[in-house]
Amino acid sequence: MGLASRWWSAVLVPAVTHGIAPEASSLMARHVDGALELGVRSLTPMRADPARVRDSTMQVLAPVIEHLRASSRMLWANVAASLHAVPRVHALPPATAWCAHLLAEDPLAGHLEFRGGQARRQATCCLFYRVPGAGVCGDCLFEVAPGM
Repeated sequence: MGLASRWWSAVLVPAVTHGIAPEASSLMARHVDGALELGVRSLTPMRADPARVRDSTMQVLAPVIEHLRASSRMLWANVAASLHAVPRVHALPPATAWCAHLLAEDPLAGHLEFRGGQARRQATCCLFYRVPGAGVCGDCLFEVAPGM
């Protein structure tokens, strides 16, 4: 989820606030003291719309998800949950419409359970509860961690 959260911050926030987003090919990632930092190698912004943001998301995240040894369904659900958090985390209500549009399309569609227009739960488990002392995540499909 960390990569997806950083991705949405780097791409969706400028798309919503300024109408531009960096080209996927201009993004770079590096490890700094065990943390992943995303940056822009050279600013070559593209005119942003939901379709372009979706396409660049696929360029960056699909290869990562394909190569990880975890359920792609679970990983796309984490990407969807990270996207859904953007308006709240960045105090950016205009991002809500973009998020709704992107969450209605593959590969993100169907990964969050909605009630009254708000995401309530993920449709899969991210296994966060297995981290010692973590409990369940905010949109967990479990009320309490299994076996607790």
